[in-house]
Amino acid sequence: MISKFNTFIEKRITRFLEKRLKEIPVVTLTQRRIFIFPGRIGLFYIAMVSLMFVTAINYQNNLLFAFSCILVGLFVSSIAFTYGNLSGLRLAAGRFESVFAGEKGTAEIKLSIEKGSPKEGLYLGLFRREVFQLDAVRDELSAKLSFETEGRGYVNVPRFTLYSHYPLGLLRCWTWVKLDFDGAVYPKPIFRQFKKSTSVSGDEEDEFESDVQVKGQWADDFYGFKPYQAGHSLKHVAWRHFAKTSQLLTKEFSSAEGSSRWLDWDALKGVAEETRLQILCGWVLTAHDSGDEFGLLLPDGQVDMGAGEQHKKQCLERLALYGLATKEVVAESAFDTSNLKSEG
Repeated sequence: MISKFNTFIEKRITRFLEKRLKEIPVVTLTQRRIFIFPGRIGLFYIAMVSLMFVTAINYQNNLLFAFSCILVGLFVSSIAFTYGNLSGLRLAAGRFESVFAGEKGTAEIKLSIEKGSPKEGLYLGLFRREVFQLDAVRDELSAKLSFETEGRGYVNVPRFTLYSHYPLGLLRCWTWVKLDFDGAVYPKPIFRQFKKSTSVSGDEEDEFESDVQVKGQWADDFYGFKPYQAGHSLKHVAWRHFAKTSQLLTKEFSSAEGSSRWLDWDALKGVAEETRLQILCGWVLTAHDSGDEFGLLLPDGQVDMGAGEQHKKQCLERLALYGLATKEVVAESAFDTSNLKSEG
């Protein structure tokens, strides 16, 4: 029951924030974006000062009355200091290393101040979870925020919270921020049997033996080991070596010199769209690991033959963003919709 209530409250807050605080690449915290309210200690402090003040009036105790006024002034002063600890702080979207869907992504958040005293006692994290304390922001500071990715497409870093109890712990000053990051989440790879392109003819598209294809290899000859990277098939991992040295390595297989492949969308007819993208993603990784030249054929265009890390990233990004509108178009559409609602 409590979990359902928390989920309901979280959804309502998220809906409110989406209308009030838009997603942008850079945010400077001002009065419009900062919220402040007494914490548990602050509420206890208010109750005790109120009791002390009432007692001073009833017993006409001037000393107690003066002490109550001092404590009230201290509380009011702490409001200004707590608010000032967040005000003027600049947050910007930094680097995002692309990952495969379902993996944990890490986004870099850049915090900076142009002038004023350092920002201390800051905490950063997602809504109600994974909160950690930051070092004092004196000039610039970079923080890493980890989150679970879901599907492919443009990276969608969740809205995160930044808060502080500085300096006395009586008040909680916080903000919610959603930054617009550049980057893509690749489809989760599926390693399946390679199929010959139906759009390109020639000997270069000969299929391999089935037992080799199912393993995701392009040739039988063992070449050596290389460090394991996310997306590599677990069937290629050298588990015996891992058991002895705790070092995760992937077996590398040599391929014929000059071999090249066209990874064709139409070769997977009858397969669901998202599954096609996942299989093509697996083919891209397998071809790259083998050192082959390969090209990518999609209904909306193609990636010419190439090889290397940059070519692999280009192909994976095309698969990640296949069928999606550009960010600029999405933002403009959302803006127009809100205008129509407000006018109506």
